[in-house]
Amino acid sequence: MSQTGTQNVTYSCPVVQCSFQPSFEGKFGVNVTKSNKPGTPAPASGQYKQPGSKTEITAIKGKPLPPTSRPRVTWTMVDKTKHKN
Repeated sequence: MSQTGTQNVTYSCPVVQCSFQPSFEGKFGVNVTKSNKPGTPAPASGQYKQPGSKTEITAIKGKPLPPTSRPRVTWTMVDKTKHKN
């Protein structure tokens, strides 16, 4: 199962005239969705975390993400691996 495309969400601020569109692709340089289901291949190598948890795991790009501690919980990337050239 692969995911393509990016998710565009626009937030409007009622008090101040502004607009915010989060870009997960721009932050990590790859198409990283906000949530990744357990068992799906990691879109990029790095640290992933479950929402509401302080525990982080290290995932390798293309390898399946491990099961989560609770049902219907996903993994979110918090820090992409930095490679030296």
